Amino acid sequence: MDVSHGSLGQSDILSIAAVISSRQWPLISHHRASVSTQSLNFEMIDSLIKHMSDTKDNCIFKELMLNFYVNCGNEKPHKVTIFREGVSESQFNQVRDIELNHNGILRNPVSALKEQYC
Repeated sequence: MDVSHGSLGQSDILSIAAVISSRQWPLISHHRASVSTQSLNFEMIDSLIKHMSDTKDNCIFKELMLNFYVNCGNEKPHKVTIFREGVSESQFNQVRDIELNHNGILRNPVSALKEQYC
């Protein structure tokens, strides 16, 4: 997971959040990416857990979990490993608290398959 921001001084460039996941266990070389725009210079991935838009789109995490579930023959993952890139030391605790503790969904990833979490 990472967020990319515009260059310093570019106040009109949205930040881009990207999350990549495995699609088919144990074939870890099969991946799926989900990308969304978000608030300027906001390091937390704001669409990770909440809806990306007012349409039927799922939150990024739920979208990737459902893709894994379908591609693995309706098998739920037993573990999820998260690699978070690009967080400064001064923002680390804030990012961890917001992204990992939101409704406990990243601590209990199978809960993402339940509609009420997204």
